[in-house]
Order: sequence, then C-alpha cells, then structure tokens
Amino acid sequence: PTRYRDTVRELQSWNNISNPHRRRAGQTMPVFRSPAPTRAVQRNGTVQHTGQSGDSLWSIARQYKVRLNDLMRWNDLSSNTVIQPGQSIKIVL
Repeated sequence: PTRYRDTVRELQSWNNISNPHRRRAGQTMPVFRSPAPTRAVQRNGTVQHTGQSGDSLWSIARQYKVRLNDLMRWNDLSSNTVIQPGQSIKIVL
C-alpha cells in the first residue's frame, strides 16, 4: 500500500475485502492511485526532484519528459546509478 500512498483500509474498501490477511502472495487487485504530492520546486528553469522509493533515472526522465542522457549529465550520474529515497535530482527545463 505504501508504494501507491494508499492505506490498507482504502484498498480493502475499493476491493471489497473484509479480511486483508486472507490475501495470498501473487494475487492481484486494482489500485486507485492517489495523486502524489508535489515533489518538485521550480527555480530559474530547473526543477529539484526528490527521489521516492521505486524511482529510477529512466522513470524520472520519463516523468519530466527529458532525455535520460541529459538527466545523467546534469547530475553527474552513470546509467547504473540507483536513486535513493530523499536523493535530490536536478532537472533542467
């Protein structure tokens, strides 16, 4: 549930689940993704993105519609860099 910022109670309600402990590993259910809080602050044509769990350079580049190579260059990162939660990433718009 924390991946999508939804609570167990919300998932139970949306999926008509009375007892979440009866779910089995591998079972799927729809998730109604909550809007993520704003993670960027714009300053002089640049944006600071704060890394979240599950972020990758590719997903961040896609989110901001910038080229992956540019994102790596702006932040002096390599293609195998793992983004850590809380890490600040610069995006030039």
